[in-house]
Amino acid sequence: MKKYLVYSLFGAAALSMASCDEDFNDVAAPQEWAQEEAITLPGLSISPVATVDLANAGDSVAIFNPSVSGTLPEGATVANYRVDLAAENGTSTLSASTTGKVATADLQAAIEKAYGKRPEAREFAATVYANIMTNGQASLIKSETTVTAIPQAPQISKNYYLIGAPNNWDILGTTLEFNHSGKDVYEDPIFSIVFPVSDGECWFAVTDSISINQNLADGSWSQVFGCAEGNGANGEEGSLKRRADLTDDGSFKVVVDGDAKFIKMTLNMMEYTYKIEKLNFQEFIYTPGNHQGWNPGTAAAMRSPNFDGVYVGFTYLNGNFKFTKERNWNGEYNFNDFATKDDIFFNNDGSNINISEEGFYQITADVATSKLSAKKITTWGIIGPAQAGGWDSDTDMTWNAEDESWTATLELAADEFKFRANDDWGINMGGSIDDLSQDGANIKVAEAGTYEVKLFLTRSTSDKMYCTLTKK
Repeated sequence: MKKYLVYSLFGAAALSMASCDEDFNDVAAPQEWAQEEAITLPGLSISPVATVDLANAGDSVAIFNPSVSGTLPEGATVANYRVDLAAENGTSTLSASTTGKVATADLQAAIEKAYGKRPEAREFAATVYANIMTNGQASLIKSETTVTAIPQAPQISKNYYLIGAPNNWDILGTTLEFNHSGKDVYEDPIFSIVFPVSDGECWFAVTDSISINQNLADGSWSQVFGCAEGNGANGEEGSLKRRADLTDDGSFKVVVDGDAKFIKMTLNMMEYTYKIEKLNFQEFIYTPGNHQGWNPGTAAAMRSPNFDGVYVGFTYLNGNFKFTKERNWNGEYNFNDFATKDDIFFNNDGSNINISEEGFYQITADVATSKLSAKKITTWGIIGPAQAGGWDSDTDMTWNAEDESWTATLELAADEFKFRANDDWGINMGGSIDDLSQDGANIKVAEAGTYEVKLFLTRSTSDKMYCTLTKK
């Protein structure tokens, strides 16, 4: 008989695993030599159990039925089990008792590793290994079976909606949808929404496809989500429950008294919890990313002149980026904070936002309504009678990555000019040379000559967009 493992500390502790109240940690750790193949011995058989549902399981659960007959070799005893659960995405090894039980937490982790958290029946090809103890030495034997189990997870819908004061109380006419990453909801159970509010009491609730379908069926509001604390008794954080499980409506209430223009609500549907935040948007947000070494201290700034959460700015993008609320990492806006995005944006790297095409962009991040858009700018030009093309054609400028400027050297007359993007007036800059703005006034050249003109739009080193004219 081939020997696989030699145990130094089995004794009574190992044999005690045969009791009904076995503990998976009672077996002493083996000393391991080079692995040899398991063998088959008469007297031990393994049979499958019915589908295991972890939703109502205790600390341990049986996943196979071992059976020992009198045909084992004389003096041999079964000491302990382990089971390899194999699926397409890998194999997990679990310790098992002599009655075929494993720790529920270990089985849950194995299912999540192989299949994710969605509560569906998942099948594994199982190889059960047992140590047969004979005269103080262990021989490894194995048997094949299958294990089918459903992971423990709450019900999570694909979409959630806000009803109430921000919109209306029509379950079937909801237009305010919570934002989500688009991933499997059991991998990413976080949903969020930002909506405008006025001073006074703001009442609202949450719906999903189940509550909508129930209302279609019988007009019932029983499946609408409210706060577990009771009608209007919510805090900044708390628990969600459907109205069928509440003694009242459980609607949410936020009182605004000049301290917020928007409210952000975040749902964690794996935990069935909520978080409510009052928002007053700051003037600037920033765009650190792959294009500038992920340093928020030198990132391009985007401005919301009306402090309404609509930020517009310019920056060069190359790959991943995100937005920060300050010139540090104290607060962020990520991919999941935007419900609607232009097609050039995608997500394949955690919470970062990815840009599909490198280049210089005008970005509009409307964090109040969760919209993200961008326009690629291929050229900036100088236009007007101060340059050779007059108001009919531009003198193109060149992007200078070193100082983040658009640069041109040209002859300028003592006359007027402006800057415009992509040979079009849709994006144009004018005004004072040290404080440029969209649709600003024409810029006046005081003295004719040859000038190096630099246009700085990213606000990386200043809160303003500006240009410099250096006479040669």
